Amino acid sequence: MNKTQELKNKFKIFELVKKHFSLTDESLKLFKYRLFYERLIPKEFEYMKKYTDLRKRVKVEESKYENFDQGWNIFKRHFPSFVSIYKIKYNDFRRNKIKIEKQDMKFKKALEFYYLNHKKEAINDYIIYEDATSKERNQIIKNSILVTLEQVGTRKIPNCGLELVFSLNFADWFLCSSGEKWTSCISLDSNYENALWTGLPALIGDKNRGLVYLTDGSKKNYNGIEVDKIYSRTWVTLERILEGQYKNKTFLRFVRDYPIDIGLEKISVKTFDIPIATCKVKTQKITGDYRGRYYIELFWHKVNKGELLNSIYFDNFSIEIAKKNKAKLFKPGTFGYYSNGNGFSCFIKKNNTIKITENKFSYEGGLNRLIHKKVWETDEKKHILKEISFFYEGKENHNYYFNETDGFEDVEEDYE
Repeated sequence: MNKTQELKNKFKIFELVKKHFSLTDESLKLFKYRLFYERLIPKEFEYMKKYTDLRKRVKVEESKYENFDQGWNIFKRHFPSFVSIYKIKYNDFRRNKIKIEKQDMKFKKALEFYYLNHKKEAINDYIIYEDATSKERNQIIKNSILVTLEQVGTRKIPNCGLELVFSLNFADWFLCSSGEKWTSCISLDSNYENALWTGLPALIGDKNRGLVYLTDGSKKNYNGIEVDKIYSRTWVTLERILEGQYKNKTFLRFVRDYPIDIGLEKISVKTFDIPIATCKVKTQKITGDYRGRYYIELFWHKVNKGELLNSIYFDNFSIEIAKKNKAKLFKPGTFGYYSNGNGFSCFIKKNNTIKITENKFSYEGGLNRLIHKKVWETDEKKHILKEISFFYEGKENHNYYFNETDGFEDVEEDYE
């Protein structure tokens, strides 16, 4: 991607974050600095600095496509008799054509030809049910084939050249679930009521994180931000185990393939030898307590009752507030760290006290609704923010106080 577009992406992201995410002045200043001037890059990912856009691209050999094409797996699973009788290979599937009775046929036509003339196989492959009448049979077969092929189409890998990308580029992180045919709770246009996408700017302060994704190189554009479309992706995180034979060892976790499980860890580490696999980190399955390898910087939103830390939903950990360690004393709410857990972490900060809260932003419209100022009416129980147009409703739960004697007694090495 050219340098001009990269710069446009940064300016557009900053414009959206400044106008619609209600970061505190201090957090917005830090966000701008990280976005434009100095990204946090750990020593394990130091090699990424040689890529000006912070993306390492590896071309995927076509001979490897079959290993992770979920469309092909669905096709074989739903049409086993057809695949067997005509000896369908992956290359046939990619071409969407086979030869039947010396005639080239596309799969839809070929499948209808086969199952309409082979009732027993249609029943065995669950294309039709056994007691379907002859009048019903033809239409059921055609509908069943059509529905399955539509499903195959959504899972089939693109025909263009594929690339595996390891990215520290924040635009990729910011749009990791946006501008696609699929969505998730951190899509900028998600209608999930807790607006988890509001935590996306905070990812820029996470030194442990990277993004691995598969793309055909085609682009998506969201409000002027242009990045690769994503076929499937996973976060990778640098973590440190706290017990057992790997105590205090750093390892790399592949969090979760999304939206399609195609085995990105195996592809990245074993098949394509992407550089993240050559870092001196453990990639085997690790159990037991762990923490992130590095502290993360925390970003706070302005709300009516203090300041709210709004973190996205994490698949395999929660966020804890850093108190102090052997190296440093921290101002409350400046740093946090990964901890065992699963879910959303949300805190209220006021003065030197931080309280955990289960209440979060309450808004279902997505960022585009804010941009076009299509917001709900407020009432006595909801306080609309002046800086942004989504709601916060909250009751603080138990306190999370700071004690100068508290520290990470079970971590031998200092956090960085």
